[in-house]
Amino acid sequence: MARFFGVLFALAVLAIFILGGAMFLSFPKETKWGSVLESLFPHLQAGGSGGAGSSSRRIAKELRDGGYDVLVVGAGLSGAVLAERHAKLLGHRVLVVEKRDHVAGNTYDYVDRETGILVNSYGIHLFHTNSDRVWDYVRH
Repeated sequence: MARFFGVLFALAVLAIFILGGAMFLSFPKETKWGSVLESLFPHLQAGGSGGAGSSSRRIAKELRDGGYDVLVVGAGLSGAVLAERHAKLLGHRVLVVEKRDHVAGNTYDYVDRETGILVNSYGIHLFHTNSDRVWDYVRH
């Protein structure tokens, strides 16, 4: 019974993200990114200074000129799944912005080349599921 509610909850969360994305995408094309970016990052249009300014302006330009449908900020576990689902299921062009050099956020791990040991970079984390389908998805 708990498994049923877990799956039901996951589907509800996915539906909320998809519905929210669909509502966002229904904004007029010419104002979709401009007004959102200006409200989130007012320094972009004002020519802000600092290390992140030039990369922020580059990202804003890519959004305006690159034909992206969706912007995902952060490639942690949720952001990576959201980006992949938008691209694969909905056919959207997705731009993912991530400050780290890897995806999966704090759940990132890798196999050490010398020892063959799985290393959890941000401490030990547990991912509970008995579903082979979920494990296949997480590992791909």
